[in-house]
Amino acid sequence: MLPLSTGGNHRFDIVSTNRTIVGEIKSSGVRESSSKRKVGVGTIKSIYYDLYLLNLVTATRKLMILTNPGLYLLFSDHCRGKILPDIDLRLIELPPNIESEIESARRSARKEKGI
Repeated sequence: MLPLSTGGNHRFDIVSTNRTIVGEIKSSGVRESSSKRKVGVGTIKSIYYDLYLLNLVTATRKLMILTNPGLYLLFSDHCRGKILPDIDLRLIELPPNIESEIESARRSARKEKGI
């Protein structure tokens, strides 16, 4: 848990041992439809929430890592001019075997929800 400038604490996904590098990771995907790529509004809000928390922590380097290329393209376009320059938005793709497991879990979740 790291202290936030507002007095609270948050457990970030990435914290270097000396606490100079802090970050969050999102592995959400983008649904392909016949007309365009779609992402749930909750996914976008969740990324913005993580960006907000990164704004509240003291660190030399702040990272927002997206693991899905489609989400990275969509979000980097959506957030242009909306995030502070001290946060580094990065695409770091997962190895194919891990991405396959995550995609399988997403399909199961969508099936349960009837999506």
